[in-house]
Amino acid sequence: DEVPTLSYSPENLTLMNNTASGDLPLAPTLTGPGTITSWEINGSLPAGLNFGTSNGTIWGTPTVLQTSPVAYTIWANNSGGSSSATINITINDQLPTLSYSHENLTLTNNTASGDLPLAPTLTGPGAITSWEINGSLPAGLNFGTSNGTIWGTPTVLQTSPVTYTIWANNSGGSSSATINITIVDEVPTLSYSPESLTLTNNTASGDLPLTATLTGSGVITSWEINATLPAGLNFGTSNGTVWGTPTVLQTSPVTYTIWANNSGGSSSATINITIVDEVPTLSYSPENLTLMNNTASGDLP
Repeated sequence: DEVPTLSYSPENLTLMNNTASGDLPLAPTLTGPGTITSWEINGSLPAGLNFGTSNGTIWGTPTVLQTSPVAYTIWANNSGGSSSATINITINDQLPTLSYSHENLTLTNNTASGDLPLAPTLTGPGAITSWEINGSLPAGLNFGTSNGTIWGTPTVLQTSPVTYTIWANNSGGSSSATINITIVDEVPTLSYSPESLTLTNNTASGDLPLTATLTGSGVITSWEINATLPAGLNFGTSNGTVWGTPTVLQTSPVTYTIWANNSGGSSSATINITIVDEVPTLSYSPENLTLMNNTASGDLP
């Protein structure tokens, strides 16, 4: 008999493990006259795939990996001889979906976080073989190239969020996720001593200037007070200091709240200010009176 020409399209099959493919079943194409009476293949196909010895078709769903292409030769035979063709089969792994439970991380400088270590979540089948991140994490933080975990304690500020892209890779490709990391400053504790000020109108006080005491780490970037101080007193918006000489009375104590702010938040303290009047000096002249009974005196009144 005449021998037709054998071919397959596609001749390069890239399949995914445990996943049906639109390229299968893969039937042969016979070009030219002649009837094929038998079919052969030179090896066993990967588990889950089958070869039709009656029609030369490849079909099924692969259940093993074959990440490098393997060539298979197929023969279509009749009394006139054989026609052959080769197909190359690669079977890649399934690719799970990558995510992180905290996409937005706000950390505090030099402070351990309950959100770390941050491990990835992989949803779906497939084994990840490598991990990547698109940049270097801030000092003190680390990226696990073997497991995609972020861990450590930051030692620098990053007061605006920075986006990092992470890839989980295998033979099937890459799955990616992004996380945003902000690192705010520590907030020191604010206090004043004394916290209750009793001042005298128009009189300099040994308690002024009253400077803020900051306990702990962190740099203050701004100061606020909840109200205007009495005339003659001033609030330092660059350092939180109260200074000056009062020029009005405030005979009942008034409470003022002061805030020391930075990227990590605010620390507050209260001070109470009372302003009493000046006390004039009292004297009499003469201070020694000699009077005569029943007689008006030029010293009186």
